[in-house]
Amino acid sequence: MEADLLIILSDVDGLYEKDPRDFKNAKLIPTVREITPRIEGIGGKARAGGRGGMYTKIQAAKIATSSGVTVVIVNGRIQNIIRKVMAGDNIGTIFIPKKRLSSRARWIAFASSVKGVIQINEGAKGAIENKGSSLLPAGIINCKGDFIRGDVVSIQCNSKVIAKGLVNYSASEISMIKGLNTKQIEEVLGYKRYKEVVRREDMVMS
Repeated sequence: MEADLLIILSDVDGLYEKDPRDFKNAKLIPTVREITPRIEGIGGKARAGGRGGMYTKIQAAKIATSSGVTVVIVNGRIQNIIRKVMAGDNIGTIFIPKKRLSSRARWIAFASSVKGVIQINEGAKGAIENKGSSLLPAGIINCKGDFIRGDVVSIQCNSKVIAKGLVNYSASEISMIKGLNTKQIEEVLGYKRYKEVVRREDMVMS
């Protein structure tokens, strides 16, 4: 939607260090600059009869801020709360956005249907993270899942997801060319679409 601001209305004043319904001394967190595992953990789980609780709101904020959108969680029971937010009142919890992603990058980063996993070695990880390189067959250790060309896959190193991307080869093809030099792709498959398994422009870092 290319929005600049997402306002999430809650039944509490914002994100607290602890659930204010259980802990009267819980402190409101006015600003979140990065949604870390600790912040996600604060969200807890949905209560009985609820629709996801604070955890779901934090996940929505994670998607929005990663897309360059500012997020504010406030108490929807306060009169004129949206006007107060738009007026810049110091109210609720504000989540500071990251650099805005393109619509294509957002689609890759938050695709609900990740079809498989490509496991890579440390050398490939370093090239992707530090040099902005594409993923080549030589850096691939293994792949999991039943995916085809054009599907979104997660790229992992030592069981940690470092990126997601659109793959240029199917799982069966990657199983045949993993660990090989790009010059060997055509020798093994009988053809070569790309030298890259995942091009850097089709990849979004986690």
